[in-house]
Amino acid sequence: MDHVKLVFENVNLDDSTCQDKIVLYDGNSTSAPILSTICGDQTPVVYSKSNSILLVFTRDASSRGTFSLTYQAFLGKMISKRIE
Repeated sequence: MDHVKLVFENVNLDDSTCQDKIVLYDGNSTSAPILSTICGDQTPVVYSKSNSILLVFTRDASSRGTFSLTYQAFLGKMISKRIE
């Protein structure tokens, strides 16, 4: 089955009001179901049910939020990449 796996290795987002956040959608648009909303220092592992994940990173102007992750795509064969 085709799916995508995201492993968040380092997350440093302002969690006092969740103004800085990462929203993960199970598909390639914001109308797809939400898989997860990440703020603060959560480091989840997220699996899609489809063959794509849309990541939307939002932060306020005064923030220096950062994150890094590794993804694996299982689309007939495994593809792996680290993103910082």
